[in-house]
Amino acid sequence: MKTTLISTLFFLFACETKLSHSDNSPKDLLVRLQSIPGFTVTEITPVDHFQRLFEIHLTQYIDHTNPSAGTFQQKIFLGHVSESAPVILETEGYSRDNQRTRQLSALMEVNQLAIEHRYYGESVPNPRNWQYLTIDQASNDIHRIIEKIKTIYTGKWASSGRSKG
Repeated sequence: MKTTLISTLFFLFACETKLSHSDNSPKDLLVRLQSIPGFTVTEITPVDHFQRLFEIHLTQYIDHTNPSAGTFQQKIFLGHVSESAPVILETEGYSRDNQRTRQLSALMEVNQLAIEHRYYGESVPNPRNWQYLTIDQASNDIHRIIEKIKTIYTGKWASSGRSKG
């Protein structure tokens, strides 16, 4: 009896969680992402548990303390489940691959925001002025991205990473 009750409660909780992740957005998510200043967004084929997957390039400042120093394009992948679901921020010190769903995102079936580190992969300023490859500049990159994404995603946030992340 106790096992049946626990199983039933777990099932109802799981159903409620899945239902609460559905969106009734009046405006398409792609259009809303594209309307964020500095974002260039392409929808790509989703992987794993994501309903939608977006490759985003954000115009970032080479030097956040001196915007006139120039800009570069930073690569981001957004795996979408729901605007109200939690977001797992995935940072690491290397380039990003859209086929890589991190274990925490997959286990929890939540959104994943994966950010390519500055000066890696496609996220490289031209010319490469190495004095701007700092922890401070990289953390400002991440902060700026989160602030923009939070204009759409309302769920809780958690961060995971490795190396420089």
